[in-house]
Parts: sequence; structure tokens; C-alpha cells
Amino acid sequence: MNSTILIVEDDLDIQQFLEDALKSYGFQPIPCATGTSALQKFETNNIDLILLDVQLPDMNGFEICETIRKFSNIPIIFVSCLQDGSDIIHGLELGGDDYVTKPFDLHQLIARIKSNLRRAPLFNRQLMTNEKPPRDTNQITIENLKINFYLQKVFVNDEIVPLSNKEFLILSILAQNPNKVLNTHELYTLIWGEESLGDTRTLKVHISNLRKKLEEYTGHSNFIQTVRGLGYQFYLAEKNMNE
Repeated sequence: MNSTILIVEDDLDIQQFLEDALKSYGFQPIPCATGTSALQKFETNNIDLILLDVQLPDMNGFEICETIRKFSNIPIIFVSCLQDGSDIIHGLELGGDDYVTKPFDLHQLIARIKSNLRRAPLFNRQLMTNEKPPRDTNQITIENLKINFYLQKVFVNDEIVPLSNKEFLILSILAQNPNKVLNTHELYTLIWGEESLGDTRTLKVHISNLRKKLEEYTGHSNFIQTVRGLGYQFYLAEKNMNE
């Protein structure tokens, strides 16, 4: 089945261009021009990915992202007309997975859509809210932190930590390679793919968000460490290596 893409764009010319382009690549686009319409269509359709404009007539894309992130980790790609970085960083901090800036290159946009779809964990509305991790599943446990690869969720004291797609994937890769330094570009490629053609600023923002969430829930800030000039590592004390 072809992936369904929700296009949230109030410029009708751009909206039509994206709709036609996505159809030509085999996607099923659902266009809308307002935030209210976007939330309604998200609720009533089986959406696989969202292309989300920042500036909309009734609400901005940041508000939509915040609302959706309360119950879903569906891939969200922000589309911004500002290239100074302010929109981009704010969108990523709110849980966006990726971004493109206007005017965008169609081939790069399609590459990013495909990359995010391939790397998106299955999401489940119930698991995002109150499901507890089952026993005897594939997971890493470090004190009160549980990274559950079966559910693709992170728990602290059996309370779910609300991570986005990319935050979970970053944590998973680092945690499965404890104390190993992963090069910044290597880690970016593993998460976004070689064809994404983005920059590592996206990775840095996601890691910053991830650190804040882990510290908020666990009280520890040293799980993910920066190795200057090299990359990042998931620090695991020797006493926890065999847990």
C-alpha cells in the first residue's frame, strides 16, 4: 500500500505542486490549508507522514506539531520559508523529525520523505499514552531506565518517556553500542539516510532534546556524552554493562 502524506500548506499553488509531485512518485497525498483542517484529517485518515508548513492562517505549524506529539510519533517534516535557522530549530525542539526550506528542491524533498518513512518506528496511539512494557521483551535496562526495542518505547519507572521517532532511533543506536563513540556524520546517516542531504544541525538539536528528556525523567544528564571533534557515545558505567 502506498504511503499517505498529509500536506499542510496554505499557498494553494505550492499545495497543488506538492500534490501532483507526490502522486507522480506513487504517494497518496491529502492536502489541506489550515491547522484545524489538518488535525481533523489526521484524526479521520491513516496518515503515514506529515509535510507541515510553519505559517498557516489559523494556527502555526508548531502548535499542530505539539498537539500531534501528545499521542503520536508519526514523522513530521517542517516546511519553512525562513532560512536563518529560527523556525528550523524551534520545530525540531517541538518534535519535528526533519525540515526543508522554501524554495525546496523536489528531489531532495522526496528523498527526505522516503528516508523518514523507512526509518519511522510503528506508532500506536495507545502505546504513546498508557501502555506499560511487557515482561521478557528485548530491552536494555539501566537502573530505572528501560529502552524497549519491541515496543520501540522508553520507560522510566514504567512511565513512558515521550520521544519522537528520531529521538528513539538515536537513543537506540547509541545504547546498543555502549561506550562506543559514533561519528557525527555516521550517526546522522544511520538515522536520516545518505540520500537525505541534510546537515548535522538537525542531529544536534535532536540529541539536545533527548538529553533534556532523559534528565527530566531520570535525574541523570550523562547518558549521552559528546566527544569533542568525534561524535557521541552512550555512557554506561562498568557496573551496568551486564544488566
